[in-house]
Amino acid sequence: MKNKWFNLTNASGFLRSAYFQSMVIRISNALLAFGVAVLMARLLGPDEYGKYAIILSLATILGIPFKAGLPRTMTRDIAIARTSSDPGRVRAIIRFGAIVFLLLIPLVILVAVCIWIVGYEVAGVALGVVFAGVLAPIFAANSNRMAVMRGLGSAIRSQIPDMLIQPLGTAIIVVALITVLGTASAEVGLIAYAASTILGVLVGVLMVRSDIKQIPDIAPANNFKRSGFLGSVATMSLLGAATSITGNIDMLLLNHFGAYSDAGYYKVALSGLAVVVLGGNAVSAVAFTRLAESIPSGDLNKIAAQSDKALIWSSLFTGGVTVLVLILGRPVINLFFGEEYSDAWPILLVLSIGFTVAFLFGQGPDLASLSGAQVPAAFCILIGIVVTIGFAIGMQDSLGVMAIALGSMIGTITRFVLTSFVVRFSIKIDISIFGFIYRLLKNRTREG
Repeated sequence: MKNKWFNLTNASGFLRSAYFQSMVIRISNALLAFGVAVLMARLLGPDEYGKYAIILSLATILGIPFKAGLPRTMTRDIAIARTSSDPGRVRAIIRFGAIVFLLLIPLVILVAVCIWIVGYEVAGVALGVVFAGVLAPIFAANSNRMAVMRGLGSAIRSQIPDMLIQPLGTAIIVVALITVLGTASAEVGLIAYAASTILGVLVGVLMVRSDIKQIPDIAPANNFKRSGFLGSVATMSLLGAATSITGNIDMLLLNHFGAYSDAGYYKVALSGLAVVVLGGNAVSAVAFTRLAESIPSGDLNKIAAQSDKALIWSSLFTGGVTVLVLILGRPVINLFFGEEYSDAWPILLVLSIGFTVAFLFGQGPDLASLSGAQVPAAFCILIGIVVTIGFAIGMQDSLGVMAIALGSMIGTITRFVLTSFVVRFSIKIDISIFGFIYRLLKNRTREG
């Protein structure tokens, strides 16, 4: 008889669908995050809000090993061990993952200090890069906990601390800090964000402890190779680095051009983009767990079915919200953020169109990392980054901030298209809309 923690229940019905439940959490998070963005933007103003966004982006990039390589490796390896009924190996992965996280902290801070020593200035703050380096592990502290819960099959519950508790905490803490200190600045906003993240971590630890207690504390059935684990963290970090840089290069470009108020407009646009892509992100959160269980089986039909389901959900939601952005984007931004942020609307529209088209090419980065093709996928994403930077720098004089938005749109589409080809070669499945249509027509032909 299988242990209780190994039993998987497949939800039936629309309302019980893991994708639907994940999307509900993501929608709630989007509303909360949007409210926090409105609060921060109005309290800080375009210039300070732009500085806040730039330092936050740098902290995200410095936290790549925490938020990319390590958690993805843990989710994959725990899922494999769980489906192989090896609880001892699961516990070994969890323990070693925690040790790796702690060892990475001084390394990341050292890198930040070295960057500061060579004279790199961030958002006009002399110690900005050091500040970002200290914040990086704090912002990433929830990633290990989420990785463990996803690997154990709790993809929905794993999102609650980050998606619900953290934004609520940020809103409350930033108002309290500004009230007590009597000043609003980028640094105050970042401290509030860090404090709320720590609050989410504490709640998440309590949640994951209940899951871990159900895992028998026995010796692994198969030896746990730490060298293989670390090698996977390194290669997964390469893929994660490319993805993280893609998501934050826009802000670093604005830092390079010294356009802090433009960075404030761009940050407002990114807050709107979070609503546009939340469907795709919600799907990815669940799909990664499902695919981590399906890919080791080698069942191409099962893998394709999971990929197609993710494609449908993400494309329909993203496309629908992009239409709303086209119609209602400017008045909504003016209403919530104020007319001083109205320049954020065209940026948001361009970025939304980019992701709508990109999601038609499937969950490429997730499938690549799970199928062992993370290195070629990372290079594809790096190509997208080069496209973004090249276009932005080449057109910045004539288009201004829109050059960065258009470059980001083109780069995003490029990386999704290329990673879909990588997946097609690695697991012999076309995960794009074209592959979905082909499979759909093929099944209908068989039924006919």
